[in-house]
Amino acid sequence: MLSGDSLSSVKSLLAELERRKVGTVKNRHAVQLPAPLSIPDPNRAVWVVAEALPSPDGRPRLRRVSLELAGEAARIASLVGGEAVSLLMGSGVAPLVDELACYGTPRVYLADDERLEPYNVETYASILSRAIEQHKPWAVLLPATSFGQDLAPRVAARLGLGLTADCLGLEIDREGRLLQLKPAFGGQVVAPILSRTLPQMATIRPGMIDLYAPNLSIRPNVTMLDLDGLPAGRARRVSTSSEGEAGLTLDAARLVVCVGTGIGGPEALPQIYDLSKLLGARFGFAPDEIAVGATRKVVDEGWLPRHQQIGITGRAVAPDLYLGLGVQGKFNHTVGILRSGTVVSVNNDPKAPIFAASDIGIVSNWQDFVIAFSSLLST
Repeated sequence: MLSGDSLSSVKSLLAELERRKVGTVKNRHAVQLPAPLSIPDPNRAVWVVAEALPSPDGRPRLRRVSLELAGEAARIASLVGGEAVSLLMGSGVAPLVDELACYGTPRVYLADDERLEPYNVETYASILSRAIEQHKPWAVLLPATSFGQDLAPRVAARLGLGLTADCLGLEIDREGRLLQLKPAFGGQVVAPILSRTLPQMATIRPGMIDLYAPNLSIRPNVTMLDLDGLPAGRARRVSTSSEGEAGLTLDAARLVVCVGTGIGGPEALPQIYDLSKLLGARFGFAPDEIAVGATRKVVDEGWLPRHQQIGITGRAVAPDLYLGLGVQGKFNHTVGILRSGTVVSVNNDPKAPIFAASDIGIVSNWQDFVIAFSSLLST
């Protein structure tokens, strides 16, 4: 806890962040991937259904959570004696198989066809269901994004499988069973869920799993999926909107400035966006590595859109630096920042719960803090 006037607190904070080398180390979570087994058990394959997104240049790119899940599939497969596999669907996505391989899934089942653009749940569900029936994986993991939350229940219902949605993580118990860790009772407890059907299906929240360091020596083993007889989708895309881009930036942001209702109202947001840019420039973060998030109460009030919410009913983030301004910090929010590097909180209530989840705490009015911070960073 830093004490004194706002200016001296900010000076102490900057010195501490420099001591911690904030912004100088990328991929701080990255550890080496488990080595794939030479003879994996064919009945213990762990699948990841990868999600591809369009890039500004029109070429697809993998969403970060797909790479997180590829590494998690490799870890789980190494514990149960199986093989880590990715399944990738879309149009023009074939160049992405190399990235999936080096992040943990050497075997890739690929469905690359112009009929798969735009995404249609009926078509994608048909491809995934047929692949599961043919290859019989042990577990199937999907991201808990709008893509996974749309596709997973459709496939589970079609195949009569159980599905654990919105997991915080996965473990293997002493009996070799997959434990799917699911928040319950408003996030007050985390319940381990066991599936009674095979394959076991789960969706995993972005940002809750460490990203492994890629092994660039791994080459993909690609199997093309049969796309004959695909059903025609009944939905037709009328228009698209990019309003969710701020949420996507949160997934991979290295600097997150989060606001709570303690900031007073939406009129304070321009000042906070300016602060995030100054802070990002001070510690060498690129513009696309900086994001502003919010607590649930903030989005409930309409100050920021829902896709910028951080917490158990929002997004999980794993930045190098998290700065909370006027955030009360109850468990429902702090579960979303568990994988943050350095957590800094500013609140004028010395008993605010957020301080218990923080590395550095400053008891101050957020406006005085921002003014002091801005004056130092702009000089």
